[in-house]
Amino acid sequence: EVHATGTPIGMLEMAPFSSDELTVAPGGFLFLFSDGIPEAQDTDGEFYRGDRLRDVLGAAPYADDIKWWEN
Repeated sequence: EVHATGTPIGMLEMAPFSSDELTVAPGGFLFLFSDGIPEAQDTDGEFYRGDRLRDVLGAAPYADDIKWWEN
């Protein structure tokens, strides 16, 4: 899991940005999402949250191959 740092892209026209690199191995994947997923709510008003997203991804057929990174 790679956490966002800095100003969101497009929020401020002249905001400075830094960059970094991440290598995804052949056959690997990188799942990107915006704040809209963890902030989404169900009919009971419950937020989707990042841990729920992790649970959904962890239940996928390829879940045994997922490696979670945290910084």
